[in-house]
Parts: sequence; structure tokens; C-alpha cells
Amino acid sequence: MATKTIDQLKALFKNGDKPNQQAFYDFMESYRHVSSKIAVSDLTAELYSVISSMPPANAYEQLLSMVQGKASPADILSAIAAARGTTIAPVENGKIPTAYLPDLSASVSVTDAFTTNVTVGGIPSGTLIEKGRSLIDIIESMLTTTYYPTITEPSFSLGNDAGSLRKIGASLNVTLTFNFNQGSIQNGWNSTLQGNRAGAAIDYTFIKADNSSYANQPQAGKTYTVNAHAVIQGVNIFKAQVNYAAGPQPLDSDGNNYNTALPAAKSPVVSTSFEGVYPILATTTAITTATEQALVSMLTGNNIEVNLIAESTGNKQSIWIPTVWVTSRPLQSIQYFNTVSNAYDSTNKVSDFAITDVTIDGIAYKKYTNQTSDRGSLKVKLILTS
Repeated sequence: MATKTIDQLKALFKNGDKPNQQAFYDFMESYRHVSSKIAVSDLTAELYSVISSMPPANAYEQLLSMVQGKASPADILSAIAAARGTTIAPVENGKIPTAYLPDLSASVSVTDAFTTNVTVGGIPSGTLIEKGRSLIDIIESMLTTTYYPTITEPSFSLGNDAGSLRKIGASLNVTLTFNFNQGSIQNGWNSTLQGNRAGAAIDYTFIKADNSSYANQPQAGKTYTVNAHAVIQGVNIFKAQVNYAAGPQPLDSDGNNYNTALPAAKSPVVSTSFEGVYPILATTTAITTATEQALVSMLTGNNIEVNLIAESTGNKQSIWIPTVWVTSRPLQSIQYFNTVSNAYDSTNKVSDFAITDVTIDGIAYKKYTNQTSDRGSLKVKLILTS
């Protein structure tokens, strides 16, 4: 057996492996016939330095047993905190009541990388544990995790108080209201609000249909009244946008930055609108009177029901439909309501009506007049091209 020098002997005890009884026997046997001597004080100092800094041989096995036995995080932490020289007790029901785990410092680390095949606390199955990763870091990963906030982006909308339909030619004041939801940064771990995603509104700009701004824009308030607006045929549109400040930086549960703060900016231009329409007229209150009906969209309205009053000698049921309406969307069918079946008959009755051109209050109409014999009250349905 080759002779080992004192330096080689020191290196042997410094390699981090705890020597056992057999190792000492093998070591002494290798020096049986060697005449050189090792200073006892030197050897004693080295052994004390190495051995006193090492945990007991089964410390890692005991900790692993706790983890595999699904010991609670509190039990594991208690075991580590109590580790100051007490002998490790046997594992009972997956838990160790008293632990001897001295000096689990950053110097105790993984010597070979491996991949977990079970989920342990905050470490999911399939996680690569890198070589050199400290045991303390692994334990912290098992017992803790990082949570991230839920971010809701800001939203913008514009409303008006004029409703959805207005009579063409009317003059009205339209109040616009800008709705600015700043969004939110919500903790995902305790439901606490960190803050709004966007900063506060700086100012608002209200914009005309032709994209030019109204007077005195931008302004501080979120409402604006358009005075004496003249209703036009079709879509009457109004626009606006908000200029807002930067929002706060979102943080994760460790206090680190998550994502980025929303910078100061102007919102997209948003809009609101209503439709300008001409009313349908019909003999619904008096057989000689063209009564204005509820407003209906000239762009999408269909299957329009009209309750015609009973006829009298020489006075016939009539319906007036704006000419611009039936020009763009022709009247396809007029159906009669059957009081016996309680449903509309599918027969097209347009041919029962004589069609003439008339003008009422400056508006061109197609007048549909019953040309059959006198009849009682009747509910009809007007079906136009979609």
C-alpha cells in the first residue's frame, strides 16, 4: 500500500466526508509499516475542525423523512430552530418532535443536480434542483412561494342623455359624460388593493363628429353639454378622450417589481351616438288623423306593428312611411293579425293598399291606403328589407 504524506492525510479529512469507524481502520492499516510519524496535535486539530463543523450523518435523512412524511411546515421549522445538540428522535407519524440539525447554513449545498419526482410544498414535481443550491434555499422554496398581483387595465367609454332615437330636425341639448375606470392592481394573496392601474385623469377633450374639438377644450371635468344640437338623419356621433397620469409600479408578494407601471398617456378616442329618424304615421287614434307612431330605427327596424282603427264610410285605414326609408329599405310585405289563430297570417297584403306620394311637415312620405271594402280595427305588421 502506498505511503501517504501528512498533507495528503489533511486533505483526506478536509474533503467534507464524515469518517466512520471502518475508515479509521483502513487508514491506520495503510500506515502500519510506515516509519514517518504524524504529529498528534496536528491531527487532533484537523479532526476537530472538520468534524465539529459537520452535521450528524443522518441529519439529511431525518429531514427527508419529515418531508416525505408530509410534516407540516411549522414542524420542520421548529425542528430546525431546535437544532442545537439534541439527539434526533425517531420519526413518529411522519413528524420529528425534536431535531438535531446543526448549522444548516448556505455552505451546506447540493453536490449533484437532480430533478424532483414528487411535489413537496412549493416545489412542484419535475423541478430541477441545481448543483450548488443551498439547503436553506431549498427549504425556503418548499415552505414559501411567490404570488403575483392581478392587473385590470383601465377602460374608457362615453355616454349621452339623448337616448337611442331622436326625430330628425329637432334641436336639443346633449350632455356627454366620459367614464374613466382607472383599472386596478389587486394582490393575489390577500385581496388587498395595491392601487389603480392608471393614474388620475389630468383633463378631458370632447370632440365633434368631424374630429375637431368643441370650444374650451381640453377641460378638467368629465361632462360636456352640446347646446342646440340639430338632429340629422342617421348616426349623430360625439367623441372624447382622457389624458391621464402614470400609475404605480405593481409588486409581487416578495416586494419585487412585477410587470411595469402604466405610463402617462391619452386614452383612445371613444364615442357615443344616437340615430336621427323620421316617424311612421298611421290612423291609430282617429280614422281621419295621421298619428305619429313610436320612433323606430330606419337603419335596422323591422317587423313593425301598427294597430289601425276601424274604418267609417269614406274614411280608410292608412299608413305613412318616410320615402327615404322605403327607398333604402323597400317595404316587402304587410301581414294581417289573425285573431282566431292568434298569429300573423303569412299572406302578403301589400296589394290591398293604394300607394301615393305625399308631403307632411316638409317630409316626403309614401302613403299606403286600404282600397278594399270597409273593415273594423286591424293589427298589421310591416316587413321591410333587412
